[in-house]
Amino acid sequence: MRTPLCTGAFAMPSLSNLRSRHAVGVPEARAMLTMPLLAVAADGRIDGALLSHVLSLCGENPILRRLGTPVVAQLGKAIMEDMVERGAQVLFFEAVETLPRSLRETALCFAIRLCCDDGHLDPEEHDALSAMAEIMDIDAARFCILADVMMTLQRGDAD
Repeated sequence: MRTPLCTGAFAMPSLSNLRSRHAVGVPEARAMLTMPLLAVAADGRIDGALLSHVLSLCGENPILRRLGTPVVAQLGKAIMEDMVERGAQVLFFEAVETLPRSLRETALCFAIRLCCDDGHLDPEEHDALSAMAEIMDIDAARFCILADVMMTLQRGDAD
């Protein structure tokens, strides 16, 4: 019998159990990729280079990596086109409805990480991400943990 890798509130099943879970498809992958693109687009700074950066960062995720770079790039471009045609709010709520809770956290972490690319999280960015988390049914305490971890990973200086 296998035991969890950790014990207590953050117990994690063995890796073999994780591999046997339901495979995530293109709709979930698209929804997961939507969140960081929406966060970056909120600054009005989406261009080809930034889209490539977002896709590269998110492409590190095993779900997106399994789809392959051409498919992920196509999804990213389609999301950006849909954002213009249908609006960011529509895409956001569609993504929330599509994603299971665990992948909502993953998508939010991508959004946080991209907002921290400059080494810090501005109060406006923090408030917007916190509002996203609330709508995504991620409680405030959990959001603070996720934000702290992502800000630590993206720290811009030694102080």
